[in-house]
Amino acid sequence: MNASPEKPFTVTMDADTATVIGTTFTAERPANGAFRRVSLLTGKVKASGHGALVPGQRITWPQNHIDTISANDALAWTRARSFSGTPRCLK
Repeated sequence: MNASPEKPFTVTMDADTATVIGTTFTAERPANGAFRRVSLLTGKVKASGHGALVPGQRITWPQNHIDTISANDALAWTRARSFSGTPRCLK
């Protein structure tokens, strides 16, 4: 999909939303619904309950916690890597 800042769209996970504005991002919601998470790689995402995220930030709901994350960690699933518990920084 090509970036289209003039055509934002919204990703809804339970009661939480992320409005995506010409960006590269990941969205996670495990089957058990324990959390919802959006990681921003490029562009801009407006997260419900917060302002806009900047590249390298991740928001986790329902804790409403924002932290930093590397692109390597955010895209680990594309390389068949998974984490149990809290993601760790890969170096």
